[in-house]
Amino acid sequence: MNYFLLVILVISVILIYFSETFSWFFKSLGKESKGSIISLGNMLLYCSRIFNFSYMIAISYLIESGRIDKDIALLISIALLLSAFVHLLFYTKKSKMKTVVKIYLYVFNKFKIKTPSIDSLSFNSEVVHVKNKRIFLLTTFSTVLFNLALTLPYLMSIYFIEYRLTISSFIPMLNFLAAVPVVFYIDNYLFQAMDDGKVDSIIRNYYRGRFFGLLITSIIMLLIFLY
Repeated sequence: MNYFLLVILVISVILIYFSETFSWFFKSLGKESKGSIISLGNMLLYCSRIFNFSYMIAISYLIESGRIDKDIALLISIALLLSAFVHLLFYTKKSKMKTVVKIYLYVFNKFKIKTPSIDSLSFNSEVVHVKNKRIFLLTTFSTVLFNLALTLPYLMSIYFIEYRLTISSFIPMLNFLAAVPVVFYIDNYLFQAMDDGKVDSIIRNYYRGRFFGLLITSIIMLLIFLY
């Protein structure tokens, strides 16, 4: 078994979801130059696709080379569980994430991309958090579907080897279904909250949805492994 690829797979899964969630965390820091903040947040979101690539290469090679079979479900379950617990960082005070933001700005500065100063970003944690059940549930739902699109086709290809290409064709459909609530409600609602200066009070509903979505999919992967 190639342990290097196993490590790459687990780290890639963690970074995929952390980068996506951190994109909205970064956007929520913007009080001035919101257009610039949104642009940089989107750059981070698109850069996270690099980790999708490393994940797909690692899992594809591990399965097709026969170095791992049904145990991959347990590995993915562990990776998703670790990713869920990494998301607890977003529940801490914003100031505790300042170092991560500094690293992010430093990297983009190295690529000659104009970034706001760290002092212009709002790390105020004195916020009254408002529960929004719809944001929470839709985020959970879309996260589970995105996770299944990322993992299920690879697992099913182990059980149904002769139908690998057919199974892989379901990936775009799962991604489409997962994107519908994100595009038509979640992002739209959060962007409006940014305009109204209220994004800090509702963003935790998004974080909770991401956390539970990852947790639920981790349990699904564990059940696949056990049964």
